[in-house]
Amino acid sequence: KRLDGVLVQLGLVKERELAEIQAALLGVPLVGPERFPEKPLFADRLKPKFLRKANAFPLAIEHDQLVVAMADPFDNFTRDVIAAATGRQVAVAVGVPIEIEEALDRLYPESDPSELDASAGELGDGDEEDAERLKDLASVDPVIRLVNQIISGGVSAQASNIHWEPFADK
Repeated sequence: KRLDGVLVQLGLVKERELAEIQAALLGVPLVGPERFPEKPLFADRLKPKFLRKANAFPLAIEHDQLVVAMADPFDNFTRDVIAAATGRQVAVAVGVPIEIEEALDRLYPESDPSELDASAGELGDGDEEDAERLKDLASVDPVIRLVNQIISGGVSAQASNIHWEPFADK
């Protein structure tokens, strides 16, 4: 994980403080709940599942740009995906993660029928296939196999921890 996320997770920095620092560092606005719209923007092009995973929220169209509140304003991939999906340039604003999540929950409830796979009638069938394919690909790498063997051995031995110690071959 990135250092900023670890600092928040450990409680050494508050989410709002981190958002303020990021906004100041990048010279972009810090947005609060008052800026979140009442209706979703580009709901036909931006899926709630993607927005939740990216922790991003489209706010408004200003000066022919789509302003998007992002919990991680350094995430260029999400910005580029939103720009491609909407056909607009994206102006990033920093949002506090919990406030973005609350806005997503308000406008895109978990039981949103648009997230259901109409062909299968279930949520996320394709995701499970993708995850299995990625697991299969990952298990081919010798380093991953080694780490999996070590962890499996630790679990079998009912170990409470596994220690890695570097050594130099003389």
